[in-house]
Amino acid sequence: MQFIPRVSVVEAAEPSQTVMRAEPGPLDAGAAAGVLLARAGNALARRMRAALKPHKLSVAQYQLLAGLASMSDEPPAGRSQARLAALLGMDRAMVSTVLAHLEALRLVAREAGTDRRARRPSLTRAGQARLAAAQPAVLAAEAAFFAPLRAERVIFVAMLRLLLGERPRLRAAAARAGPI
Repeated sequence: MQFIPRVSVVEAAEPSQTVMRAEPGPLDAGAAAGVLLARAGNALARRMRAALKPHKLSVAQYQLLAGLASMSDEPPAGRSQARLAALLGMDRAMVSTVLAHLEALRLVAREAGTDRRARRPSLTRAGQARLAAAQPAVLAAEAAFFAPLRAERVIFVAMLRLLLGERPRLRAAAARAGPI
């Protein structure tokens, strides 16, 4: 069984001698940071699924289309499924499977790389159009979800970047203060 500390106050006759003591207590799954972060992610995913339904895209499909769009300025030799998976923090096998489905929908094209196993994905015009049509709905869903954070949203995004091993871009984000 896992434990989290439970803080108790031990009062003394003299207020200056009052101390706080942390004791092991049973895991409160509703208060554990990892559980809360997962719950928040699930809640956002539900909103995104609802926003994407009219556009006939899943969250993973949207993320891959958006990831490919962000890589569009890179030379084709630099674009790969492995690089896309790393950029999005997704499993390579899942990326390959979802890209195959997007390719069947003619939203993505994949050309062979130098290694016969390597494939270089890119957005088709239809993929660009579907992404452009879906993006406002996704941004609106994100804005509604993150609205309670108000100004703290910029700090929250910087903290997420830190947890992901990225350098937080607090100044740039604060100046922009737009959608995540």
